[in-house]
Amino acid sequence: MNLGNAYGAVGRLQDAVSSDEESVKVFRPLAAGNPAHLSDLAKALNNLGSRLAEMGRHADAVGHLVEAARIFRRLAADNPVYQQSLVLALSNLARSQQRVGDQPTKKRFWRRG
Repeated sequence: MNLGNAYGAVGRLQDAVSSDEESVKVFRPLAAGNPAHLSDLAKALNNLGSRLAEMGRHADAVGHLVEAARIFRRLAADNPVYQQSLVLALSNLARSQQRVGDQPTKKRFWRRG
């Protein structure tokens, strides 16, 4: 469990979002310098997007979830162990896109999966 998840579990959603945003800020440069950290970045993005969606901020969540899904799709193409993470990211993305009415993008992502 990470700090964002711990905050979320006790209903401190804004603190959870802040923690998840910090995780993305930490992992983005690490992943840029070392592809071994791409899965960490994708997990952090998925967590942030999911947390924003949990707060009803689906429009804010979509960009993070799209990026997470793109990373997991690339990783899953090389290593099937990431397929489950890809499915989770796509599921989260579809829910948020449905809430904001972004059907064309949702269909495009699901067709690729």
